[in-house]
Amino acid sequence: MEKSIRHKLWIAFLAYRGLGFIILYPIVLIIAPLLIPGQPGKGAYILLLMAGYWTTEVIPIYVTALFPILLGPLFGVLPSSIVTMAYMKDTNVLFLGGVLVACAIEHRRLHRRIAIMVLKLVGSDPKIPIKPSSSRFIKNTHNSNGNVYYAENQMTLEPASILTVDLSETADEPTQNKLKTNELTGDMADSIETVRKLNKALSLCVCYASTCGGIGTVTGTAPNSIFFGQVNSFVTDTQPAILVALLALILPAVNPVQLYRRRANSQGEATALANLQDQFLLPWHVAQKRCPWGVLIILGGGYALSDICQNSGLSTLIGQTLSERFGGLSTTALIFVCCLISASITEFTSNAATVSILLPIIFSLGSSLGLHPFLLALPTTIGTSFAFSLPAATPPNSIVFGKGRISVKDMVQSGIPLNILGCLITLAATVTYAQPLFGLDKVPEWAVNGTLTGFPN
Repeated sequence: MEKSIRHKLWIAFLAYRGLGFIILYPIVLIIAPLLIPGQPGKGAYILLLMAGYWTTEVIPIYVTALFPILLGPLFGVLPSSIVTMAYMKDTNVLFLGGVLVACAIEHRRLHRRIAIMVLKLVGSDPKIPIKPSSSRFIKNTHNSNGNVYYAENQMTLEPASILTVDLSETADEPTQNKLKTNELTGDMADSIETVRKLNKALSLCVCYASTCGGIGTVTGTAPNSIFFGQVNSFVTDTQPAILVALLALILPAVNPVQLYRRRANSQGEATALANLQDQFLLPWHVAQKRCPWGVLIILGGGYALSDICQNSGLSTLIGQTLSERFGGLSTTALIFVCCLISASITEFTSNAATVSILLPIIFSLGSSLGLHPFLLALPTTIGTSFAFSLPAATPPNSIVFGKGRISVKDMVQSGIPLNILGCLITLAATVTYAQPLFGLDKVPEWAVNGTLTGFPN
């Protein structure tokens, strides 16, 4: 009887643990304003509340990103007129333009034509040299969707070719008998195991290349957009991105001159093309379905959270506290620690949420230590893209994991060394050529006040 009651209580706990966390967590966080009086305490409450909900995902992360609209004016930290402006900054528009262009490319299957052209150039060997480059200009989720298709074709054809070779080389009577009894020779078993390992390598290559390639540009991944949005200094590429996106929504899918010529030459082709004459290059219903509108809300929520932390004085308070604790560390050690922390957190929550929480703190820490604001912020932003170890860490990992060719163990074994290696490479790049190239070795005049709005355009 007692065991049955325990079992029922355990089932009830598992069933309602999410609801319990949603209700109890805000109540527990009331201690934050009590320990930190004034506006910083209110900012700490909002930060911890959003961080907890973002990390556990007991409610959709898109809903959590809307909390600043309610909590900012409710706590008197920011008026709603300022908070709502954070949800449609120029960086959000830039990201939207890049996503719409990617949707148009995917809808018209241009990415497949590009992949076929690359395969013609490099042959049928398992090489994917174009993968990281294309992720710089196309959102890594769309890029992975396109390239997984060709990787799957390669993985499907490779075992058949190896088995064909093995059968031709070992087509004797004993082998035929073994094949009839569904048994394989030792050489054939080794060949199939080799193919399985190759398939795992190709699968991991697709998701990892998308993740790494997206680091190179602002639109390649969400953390880069959030970084440039928070420093309020990147506005030059918004207009061309939106221009291309609007052209994709306005231009027809078929050249009118080509439609007229085909109609005169071939009635069958004219009929097929006539069905496309009223369609646009990117129909709105396709853009509405494929565009990740929730990501735009997350980006805006990150900007709004950053504004709340800045205006409440929480970022300055945390930066001063961290500078007292870690002031004895060298700059090199601080860069590595910031990059490693961001790379570790992003394995369990979205990289956009991670960078939204960390960047205000990192900016204040650098200002308190008398460092260039970008010296710690850039490695932190890049580190949030090192999501290699878990399927849920980033959409490309989830897409490849869903194909069933790799396990969580495979991804963890290959991802953890890549996380550490990525942090070391970022550290080496920052302390070698990045400091003299971007002038990160000295604090500029515009950063003396330590405010994000002081960054130059």
